[in-house]
Amino acid sequence: MRMLNPTHRLLGIAALCGGMAWAQEPVVPTDVPQVFPEGVTVPIAQDLKTALAERIFKAKYANGMTVRYQFKGDYLYVDADRRSDFGPWRVEDGKMCVDFRRIFPSGCVQARMLGDAVWFKRATTGEVVQLVPD
Repeated sequence: MRMLNPTHRLLGIAALCGGMAWAQEPVVPTDVPQVFPEGVTVPIAQDLKTALAERIFKAKYANGMTVRYQFKGDYLYVDADRRSDFGPWRVEDGKMCVDFRRIFPSGCVQARMLGDAVWFKRATTGEVVQLVPD
């Protein structure tokens, strides 16, 4: 079993949570939204799965990075700042989870919805980002 060094673990956590790519502790700007927008709800698992399945999204983060998410079949493919990973994904009520196969560690992020719109909350910074269909 290949062990990941701490830098790779941090990069993976950041990617899973909607952004990534610094090898040091992230600095959270004070103007980063850390609260979900008013009116969003905690989706049941089936509604979240329907909103994500077989779709491609982009999310833009406060640090200027754009991350691409492709939900294809049972796998999620993530491209972020010249790094990429993939793994099987699943949903729970209010959460999207992925078991990455390469450099990013596995885990779940909080998810909220309003209509068909989806937001994730990054675990590394607490930044709330909207997934925009690509």
